[in-house]
Amino acid sequence: MIAFIIGRYFLRPRCLRKIADTPSLQAIDAAVKERGFSTILLLRLLVPLPPAVNYLYGATAATLFNFFAATAIGNAPGTAFVVLAPRGLSLRLPWYGYVGIAIFACFLIFAGSRASAAFRNHLDAQYFV
Repeated sequence: MIAFIIGRYFLRPRCLRKIADTPSLQAIDAAVKERGFSTILLLRLLVPLPPAVNYLYGATAATLFNFFAATAIGNAPGTAFVVLAPRGLSLRLPWYGYVGIAIFACFLIFAGSRASAAFRNHLDAQYFV
């Protein structure tokens, strides 16, 4: 959270100059502003990024609430894996565990389609107008 705030107030003003000069960065910044939660959540879930990326999230147009909520939800599966991994392959889930996994997979597909649609719309607006 502190890294996001530092990125917002110290990195963002410097990054805005670079963003203004680069159409692709403008599209990415606009898409993150529009779909910040989905974008950050997908990056948290799909890519193991170093903690320094929190500064970069602060440099984007994402809101603090979207960053916090997406980070809390996106870090939950990795935390659950670290906690449950020592139990090994003998882990047997109750029926509602499998339902939860299925719901999570559907949510991941839905969030991914929304984030990729936002990026595609903004990139099309930048390059094909």
